[in-house]
Amino acid sequence: MLNKVTFADNSSTRFDYNAYAQVFKISNYADDGQNLLNSVKTDLENPAAGQTDCPRFTETRSYVQNFNGGSEVVVHNSFEENVVFSGGGGAVGLATLAQVWMDNAPRNPVSKTWFYAPGNWAEGLPFGTEDFADGVQQRWTRTAWTQDDPTLAYSLNPRVTESKVGDSEQIPSEQQLAWQQWSNGKDSYGCFCQESYGKLKHKRLFW
Repeated sequence: MLNKVTFADNSSTRFDYNAYAQVFKISNYADDGQNLLNSVKTDLENPAAGQTDCPRFTETRSYVQNFNGGSEVVVHNSFEENVVFSGGGGAVGLATLAQVWMDNAPRNPVSKTWFYAPGNWAEGLPFGTEDFADGVQQRWTRTAWTQDDPTLAYSLNPRVTESKVGDSEQIPSEQQLAWQQWSNGKDSYGCFCQESYGKLKHKRLFW
């Protein structure tokens, strides 16, 4: 495994690994090999034994010399499946939720990203975000998707058909997208279907 990269000026980057051969820390040193300039470390240093899937980190600690009073910046992230989505823009039932927040940040910001749950062609596609400050929603987005054949159980050329953005006043802006569909002859623009299929047909903005 790669442990160290030394550059022409003798500065270097070092890598630390856990028992699963995952990099859990990256450190950058000055040309003397002792002066730590910055580093990024996750909580994958000692993952639990008996893992049935690839270990995932839930915490990142970043250090930069002469920044933040010498203290690390700690960012947390979580991943939760089968969460009921009930935010603005319409409910979609059970979904997967990823959250990110930082220790000691002003106004305690939290960012949430929602993904379609397993079980259909849209699995894993993001359909919404929410940004909070002191527990109050400040901004949200919603995204609608389609694909070549929405009746299929698997993904086939998915693409966005609508996106919405709103703020704490719940005043949304909206963008709608339409795509060229398959036809046996020419489309409305006089193009054969092989040339136009899947291309953006028109875009509408609403405020």
